[in-house]
Amino acid sequence: MRSFQDSIEKMLWPEKREKDKILGDKVPGLIDRTTSRSTVSIPAGYLPAEPGVVQPILRFLHVFAPSIFGEGGLTIGPFPRALR
Repeated sequence: MRSFQDSIEKMLWPEKREKDKILGDKVPGLIDRTTSRSTVSIPAGYLPAEPGVVQPILRFLHVFAPSIFGEGGLTIGPFPRALR
């Protein structure tokens, strides 16, 4: 319950959130940054499973952009490492 209470208070009152070390009050909260070049890979099983919609599109896109649309999944990135 304490974790829930803390989360709800931070969601409803942005002033209770941790401040970003670099941007301070310019953003309402904390921004997570990577320490190295990164990508996000989403396996096909986690993508929407509407019958006959997503999977055929993924197969089609894999032919034209294999670095983004891998074998049955989606890869987003690469993201550069944070400068600070």
